[in-house]
Amino acid sequence: MKSQDLLIALKLVALQVDQDMRQRAVDQRISQLQQSDLSKLDGAIQEIDLEPLSEWTYRSISAATQISASEVNSAIQRAIKSNLLVKPDERARPRPLKRSLLEFIEHGVRYVYPAERGEPTRGIPTAFAAPLFDDTLASQDELPPVWKYASGSSLGYALSPIYKSAPLAAAKDPILYELLVLVDVFRVGRQREKSLAHRLLKERLA
Repeated sequence: MKSQDLLIALKLVALQVDQDMRQRAVDQRISQLQQSDLSKLDGAIQEIDLEPLSEWTYRSISAATQISASEVNSAIQRAIKSNLLVKPDERARPRPLKRSLLEFIEHGVRYVYPAERGEPTRGIPTAFAAPLFDDTLASQDELPPVWKYASGSSLGYALSPIYKSAPLAAAKDPILYELLVLVDVFRVGRQREKSLAHRLLKERLA
């Protein structure tokens, strides 16, 4: 597997969540942006895709993730072979195998996609520092983890995302952002943080 395979699989999950959960994620993300010192606030809010298409194409997934359509196709084929996605028949679109994704994220992701910590930077909050946790797990003792991003809303230490375009894809899609944040908790979090992330991830993979 390549790291983009999980990003694509999670994007397909994000397209399936119900409207109420999506709206809560959008509201939470906008509130976090508004409370930041971001100079280009309007642009960051306008970047959010409020109504992503549920009937996706390889081209639309490519545009949403900044991964070429041919590589999206290759990533999907690898994810099918890894039992993270399933394609019931030739005409059907691949769909997520949510139980397999939950198991892989909980037990495998930190080994397959280890996180690297970098220097202080401006970026998008991730792991326990993300608005999803509403300061429940925030630490006041050190800088929070962020994905380096030019129009990021927070100052923190750089944490490598699972794939280079993940921050851009997350900035557009608040549900995908939450899923990637939860992945990062399993990459770098402690047991208490993982226990809470497990519950939140199950809700989004229901």
